[in-house]
Amino acid sequence: MAREGDTLVFVEVKARTTRAYGNAIGAVDARKRRKIRAVAEDYLQFFAPEAKVRFDVVTIDGGTVRLHRGAFT
Repeated sequence: MAREGDTLVFVEVKARTTRAYGNAIGAVDARKRRKIRAVAEDYLQFFAPEAKVRFDVVTIDGGTVRLHRGAFT
């Protein structure tokens, strides 16, 4: 988790060294997003119920790093 201003940012990092199993962003499928959101909801309920929230994904494909801001919207 990170913070940008008054926004809590939940960050998922995925890496792929080869394309044998697809690209990194493809690994953050609907099932994975549901799990991440469920964990975030539990955290927010107890620690920051009024917080603004964003979900980002950092992907590493080979040597290329990319930030996908607001990846779950």
